[in-house]
Amino acid sequence: MSFLELVLSGELDRKDERRVTTMLKLSGLPSGKMLEDFDWSFQPRVDRRQIEALATCSFIREKTNVLFLGPPGVGKSHLAAALGVKAIKNGSSVTHFVLDDLMHV
Repeated sequence: MSFLELVLSGELDRKDERRVTTMLKLSGLPSGKMLEDFDWSFQPRVDRRQIEALATCSFIREKTNVLFLGPPGVGKSHLAAALGVKAIKNGSSVTHFVLDDLMHV
């Protein structure tokens, strides 16, 4: 690889990192919610293969909604936020809302 290619590649990488950082801040997603950090043993009923398929963000390209249902404390918010992070990294814009806030607008 030539010197110019290395410089341009590094510049593109830094530009993408800045884009992701900015979009994460603007999204309102809670920080630290990554799919890699989800404790799969805590909630063994979660279908890991299905979540990993969602992490490809194909549902966005297909314009399909994803809805997480379940009692409090089972990891729904963590998984939804982690998918939001994946979506941002894949070039999508994300806005995080809490349902209770939407109900009182």
